[in-house]
Amino acid sequence: TFLGQCPKRQVWVPKIPYPAWDYNWDGKMTKETSLEGRKASKGAKVPGVTRHVILIRHGQYDETHQEDEKRKLTKLGREQAELTGKRLA
Repeated sequence: TFLGQCPKRQVWVPKIPYPAWDYNWDGKMTKETSLEGRKASKGAKVPGVTRHVILIRHGQYDETHQEDEKRKLTKLGREQAELTGKRLA
């Protein structure tokens, strides 16, 4: 199984492999902040900013309409949005 969730034969594999991760995506990497620099410093903290990416899915909504403008959040969806906002605040 894949991560204990589904058979490996059901796991989607891209036809073209994804490119390698660009660790210097923001152009701010220095010799000290590179992976090699961190390994050389043996776990010493590197000054800088910690970045987090938080993915949030929308709350439950009414799917009975075809038009997007009629697809409104349900009562549960509004509660989910409210709780998510409070959690992030």
